[in-house]
Amino acid sequence: KEVFGLLGDVYITVEGGPGVAHEARAAASRGAIVVPLRRTGGASEGMFDFPAAALQRPSCATEEQWELLGNQEAPVDAVAAAVVAIVLCAVSGDSGTPSGTPTGGTPPFRPPERFSGALPAGS
Repeated sequence: KEVFGLLGDVYITVEGGPGVAHEARAAASRGAIVVPLRRTGGASEGMFDFPAAALQRPSCATEEQWELLGNQEAPVDAVAAAVVAIVLCAVSGDSGTPSGTPTGGTPPFRPPERFSGALPAGS
């Protein structure tokens, strides 16, 4: 469990307790992007010493996308689309240019070349 916060480039947190906060601190401390679904509460909303920097909007998220992550009244599909757009921007390496809209319009997911062949055909 100790290594989870040391592996990825982008982390999505949903609710969580002290363990999620610990992994988010490890990830954020090495520059990974943490996308907290603040609307779910717990660590993702800032409890358990969740890293304060991870609660700030990253450059790869529009203000509207970031607001959706904390809005408990927002439709789930709009929140999911916002998460997808933020993650796609983050993994594209173009973290200064948010893409897509929170309610859709994001390009279809294409895994980076290093993952080619890792997904079944048609994914």
